[in-house]
Amino acid sequence: MMAAKSFKTRFGLLALGLAFVLVACGTPEEKKTAFYEKGKAFFEQGDFVKARLELKNALQIDPEFAQAHHMLGRTALGLKNPKAAFQQFATAVKLDPDHIDARLEMARMFAGAKMYDQSLAQVAEVLGRDPENTEALYLQATVYLQQKDTVQVKKVLDSLGGPAGKADKYFLLTAAYQQLSGAVKASAKTLEQGLESHPESMPLILALAKYYGSMKDLERVEEYLQKAVSVAPDTDGIKLNLAWLYLVKKEPEKALSQVNNLVTTNIENDRLRIAGAVLLMKGGLKDEGLKLIKEGLAMHPKVYTYYAVLSEINLKSKKIKDAEAMLEKFIALGEEAARNDMIKAKLSLGKLKLLQKQVDEAEVLIDQVLADDTENADARYLKGRIFLAKGDGPGAVTKFRSVINDYPEHIDGYLGLANAHAINKDFDLALDVLQTALKKKPDATGILQAMVRINLAKKDTAAAEENLKEIVSLDPYNLGAIAGLGDFYLAMNRYDDALAQYDKLKIRKKGEALGMLKTANALARQNKLDQAIEEMTAGYEANSKSSVFITSLARLYMKEGRYKAAIEKFKEAVEVSPDNRFAWFGLAQAHELLKDYAGAMAVYEQILTVHPKSWMAANNLASYLTDFNPTDESLDRAVKLAEEANKLNPGSPLVADTLGWALFKKGDVKQAETYISKAYEKMPDNGIVAYHMGAVSHQLGNRKAAAAALKKVMANDSDFPGRDEAVSIYQQFYAN
Repeated sequence: MMAAKSFKTRFGLLALGLAFVLVACGTPEEKKTAFYEKGKAFFEQGDFVKARLELKNALQIDPEFAQAHHMLGRTALGLKNPKAAFQQFATAVKLDPDHIDARLEMARMFAGAKMYDQSLAQVAEVLGRDPENTEALYLQATVYLQQKDTVQVKKVLDSLGGPAGKADKYFLLTAAYQQLSGAVKASAKTLEQGLESHPESMPLILALAKYYGSMKDLERVEEYLQKAVSVAPDTDGIKLNLAWLYLVKKEPEKALSQVNNLVTTNIENDRLRIAGAVLLMKGGLKDEGLKLIKEGLAMHPKVYTYYAVLSEINLKSKKIKDAEAMLEKFIALGEEAARNDMIKAKLSLGKLKLLQKQVDEAEVLIDQVLADDTENADARYLKGRIFLAKGDGPGAVTKFRSVINDYPEHIDGYLGLANAHAINKDFDLALDVLQTALKKKPDATGILQAMVRINLAKKDTAAAEENLKEIVSLDPYNLGAIAGLGDFYLAMNRYDDALAQYDKLKIRKKGEALGMLKTANALARQNKLDQAIEEMTAGYEANSKSSVFITSLARLYMKEGRYKAAIEKFKEAVEVSPDNRFAWFGLAQAHELLKDYAGAMAVYEQILTVHPKSWMAANNLASYLTDFNPTDESLDRAVKLAEEANKLNPGSPLVADTLGWALFKKGDVKQAETYISKAYEKMPDNGIVAYHMGAVSHQLGNRKAAAAALKKVMANDSDFPGRDEAVSIYQQFYAN
């Protein structure tokens, strides 16, 4: 009996094992289906990495499994890899031309890339197979909306029938069509009708909030945002929008409370803290926002975004050294920091160095990035810019070409390559590159602007004009584009054409002031000063609190020789806007032209109280103290001012001349020669600098240098303080 039982048990285990083997070794069809279903389940759970692995297993068994390619494409979208996604969708369609879902995905991606013809072609393929496919019809209507083709949009909407039983998307599209057709109030009713059918539709709720925002009805905006919060209480983005609304409504306490509540309930969420802090700073609560950033940094000192935000804040405040210091502090973390964050920090610091023309320092940082990540597109692009900064056109061409070869959508790479060709005087090659870029991004005005510059460099003004016209045609309401075309005509002395463009600015409410300014300047350029002043006066009267108009009117008075009238206007301008540098320096210049040097000095003193870092004010005040009040005390101050100006603007020949002349007046002739000779080397034909060089050389007994410099003064007709003395020295010692 024991033996029989043992036999039966062994047989049972054997049978179970055999069954397991049979299941495990199912048909290829069963195995690929199992992998596919498992991948699909992971996708629905949001685990895209595991989903991708299972789907690839399915495709190893059957590379022509269209459903798996489609699902793998959706997974690639989840992993934010649109290029791979598109390839998978295209493969699915190639394998199965009737795969409607893959075609719709391709159509959406084409629409997102503004490739409308290709998108509509895919939609047409779907509708050819399934004429009543509502997703295809909705997408078709969306594309027509993006093209602003109201006729076609209406046809699609009509084909869908009435609103009964329709998805929220139907109401959104209908409202968008109504807005595009000018029936703005009707669009709101449509959205409200849709919300009655779909009371928890977030897109409809937010569309109504946006509508009432456009109507400046902030109370209704708040109502719909609060509704959105009640529908989706865990959606932090809506709560941030509500905080921004409170800032717009001038209710900072509510905004601060909203952000603080979000941050304290999500204490470990750095991204949310940073978003809230940035929102507060944009809304005027700079200290409160900064406090949140600094608290976050103290808690999480290895999170790069905190350093990046603080660097950006310093950069906007023109504290460049502080901006660099924040990035350097993060870089100093070394291996403690995440690799990708370290790359971002070095790239950002490299860009900052490059902006300041510290090319060698930038190159060290970019080379470090490339050593760590040879394929980094941004680093390779910046390396190309470094070659440009060094004037190495061939090197720049090689580097930018490598960028666009590996990253064909890198538009900045094309712009860089075009600039590199332009440095090499290969203008036609540069234009060919830009034409290629334009095919990839037809609405990129930056590409057309680059074409303008290159066509002007090759003196093809006709082509440049066509480029500018195309920029305007892309957005006929773009005031900057219209003004740019007008400025081009003005530079070509085509005054009537320029004025015609400026008239287009004036008929638009937002462009009226700019149009009047540019019209007045165009008239002044033709020496039609009476008409220019009349136009500027009209602009001044319409914009009485505009410091720009007041300053511009003052400059026209200066051009007419009405210096006292100009002084009054410049004074008015700085009262309206104390930061207006143009007005301050115009005021000083007007005093100078009246030979009121004491008045000019007083203005420069005022400028230095408002703009203590103005090298020009410091330089000019030092110059006047030296020439018109050469007491020991004044000369000491003049030297200090000139030294400060030299720190603020190192290498300036004007500053070097001023510093040298102040030292000369103090009796330090040898040191004076060091500075003045540098200025004279760069500005040998400047009468004042030639006089100073002549006087210093004369004092040192260098007769040949003195005669040469003073002879330049004699050949120069300009009037300046000290000219009489220069003439006297020349005639007495060097005329013969």
